[in-house]
Amino acid sequence: MNNSINESNYQLDKGKRVIQEVSENLNISVGSYHKGKKVFELISQLRELEKFKAVVALEMEFKRSIDAA
Repeated sequence: MNNSINESNYQLDKGKRVIQEVSENLNISVGSYHKGKKVFELISQLRELEKFKAVVALEMEFKRSIDAA
């Protein structure tokens, strides 16, 4: 049982390091990374629903500002 907890904690730490590395490479904060990820997921959902006008509008806002999107 302890092994399972240690493995879960390792995966969480690993995920945190990946997010930190990605945000540093993009020169954004970890908070902005999380906001951007949510917007990107919404864009993907809209694309699947073929709501292309909404996709284009959201992508334009996203390029302008993560917070605006």
